[in-house]
Amino acid sequence: MAQAESNTITVSVNDLVVGLYIDLNLKWMDHPFTFSTFKIKNDNDIKVIKSLKIKTVTVDLDKSDVLFLGSSADESTVDDDITEDVIDEEQKKLEELLWKEKEAQRERARKVNKVRKEITKKYNATSKQIQNVTKDLKNRPANAIHDVDDIVDQMASTFEGSEDMMTQLVNLGDGEHSDYNHITNVSMLSLMLGAAEGMNAAELKILGTGALLHDIGKIDLPGTIKNKKTALSPAEQKIVQSHPQYGSRMIKRIRVMDKEVLDVIEKHHELLDGSGYPNKLKANQLSKFVRIVSIVNLYDNLCNPADVKAAMAPKMALVTLYHKYKEKLDRKLVERLIGLLGVYPPGTVIRLNDDKIGLVICADSRSALKPSILIYNPEIPKDEAQIINLIDFPDLKIIEALKPGDFPDEIHQYLGIHERLGYLAESLTH
Repeated sequence: MAQAESNTITVSVNDLVVGLYIDLNLKWMDHPFTFSTFKIKNDNDIKVIKSLKIKTVTVDLDKSDVLFLGSSADESTVDDDITEDVIDEEQKKLEELLWKEKEAQRERARKVNKVRKEITKKYNATSKQIQNVTKDLKNRPANAIHDVDDIVDQMASTFEGSEDMMTQLVNLGDGEHSDYNHITNVSMLSLMLGAAEGMNAAELKILGTGALLHDIGKIDLPGTIKNKKTALSPAEQKIVQSHPQYGSRMIKRIRVMDKEVLDVIEKHHELLDGSGYPNKLKANQLSKFVRIVSIVNLYDNLCNPADVKAAMAPKMALVTLYHKYKEKLDRKLVERLIGLLGVYPPGTVIRLNDDKIGLVICADSRSALKPSILIYNPEIPKDEAQIINLIDFPDLKIIEALKPGDFPDEIHQYLGIHERLGYLAESLTH
């Protein structure tokens, strides 16, 4: 994506004023500020800049809040002693405080990266449990159903009595996404949406069980059809569209199950306007449990389709649900999901108003426009990459979501972006 050239000039540090947007032209570890480019907030910032013993900075006039009335300069036109002001104790303290905060931020980033690894481990363990249960439903169905209960209880306990949720991004390696990751995503996000809708423990158990078993009818589908990346033939489509009925029949043979759970299995591809399958049911025949799983199932299928080349960015998937499925999905539930995942959901690559690029890694349901972001900065090792919460930076705003191809491969590699995404939801009140 082509960027407009910045309107920049070189300015002596002695001419700096509050409101100018500057580039220190220093490596990240050679100064105490959070970023090397930033807007001067107060006189203390200017004092610390002068203490760095640099003669000039670059000012971006387009990003500055004030009209710069001084003259441009470069190091050759700046007197050698112009920045040799006495650094008083106050300046030293200010600089020390900034260095301490910067080190604290690095430590927070290290901790967040550690937590992200633990979250990925937890997510993978849940997906493995689901994989084992799914396989056992064919060979040891009675035992498998008990395991389903245990997994749902474990997952639902996170959401009981909580409306404030945090959705964490889990990056899945290339080719690692499977039916079991899909079930994990759908179960997690369905429970999160149900909790936000005020469902009680018993209702969450029904919802979680239905979500976990919603695609169980695909067990017997031929792999050549399940994994096909090109368009299905009409005969193949008919086979796939029978999986809700296969799944319902399978569960009925194993155990008497709540009707609401069977409804989710049978109807999660039905749409409010009657255009879904297998029975073209309409709105008055679809429970809230079904509506929730239908929305989340479609969202994950848009983000993680069989053909990775057809994958939508998370933000575009939400836009698609909101606009293209206006008459087909429960509008209020779609809006609730957007509120929970944020306008920029985890997995979205974004550009900030100062041109920094980052990856949304965590959505806080309390602030749809202020997610936590992993910032691209090649001067910082990937394992210590800056992770900021936009709530802490009122001057920073997301101006656009980027698509693959809008940014170079080195950014893709640095941010650890994979084609496949997983989601793990956590309660903020637990």
